[in-house]
Amino acid sequence: MIEKILVESFGLFEKRDFALSDSTVFYGPNEAGKTTLFDALFTRLCKIPKRGDYVRDIYQRHGDRMNAEILPKEHEESFEVDEFKNLYSIRSGDLLTLA
Repeated sequence: MIEKILVESFGLFEKRDFALSDSTVFYGPNEAGKTTLFDALFTRLCKIPKRGDYVRDIYQRHGDRMNAEILPKEHEESFEVDEFKNLYSIRSGDLLTLA
């Protein structure tokens, strides 16, 4: 289980950490940083290819300001990009059915 996201500089976040539990929900208004946190998770959890639409979008949004860590570290780079995107899509869909 990922216990914490440490964000040194990533998008609008500077020197922040976010504790995670068994079930963590990110919610808030537009431009609050929800997608930025998912992008931080993506860059730490996935074996990012050198090119591709999703990677290009992240660099357009954040530039070189992408310094984040996850704890415990053994989870880093454990997903293929498509696996992560599918996980994110499934979770988003699950939330919509609960509304």
